[in-house]
Amino acid sequence: MGCERTNSCQFFIDIMAGMPKTADYIKKKYCLACFEVCARYRIYKEFNGEAIPVRLFPFDSERGARILKRLRRE
Repeated sequence: MGCERTNSCQFFIDIMAGMPKTADYIKKKYCLACFEVCARYRIYKEFNGEAIPVRLFPFDSERGARILKRLRRE
């Protein structure tokens, strides 16, 4: 089982569209394996995907943590 957003994740649709090999690597590592640590997935689960920046990379956990902290204060 993998992330429920694998096929609809804006990161892959917008940012990674022209890099299929890189996109496949990231999908295998994050979307299909350990999606719970994906920065995008964490924001999606807590805030229903409303505030996920398109340019937030799945492995950018520091930026994801800052975004979550800011959203929790709002």
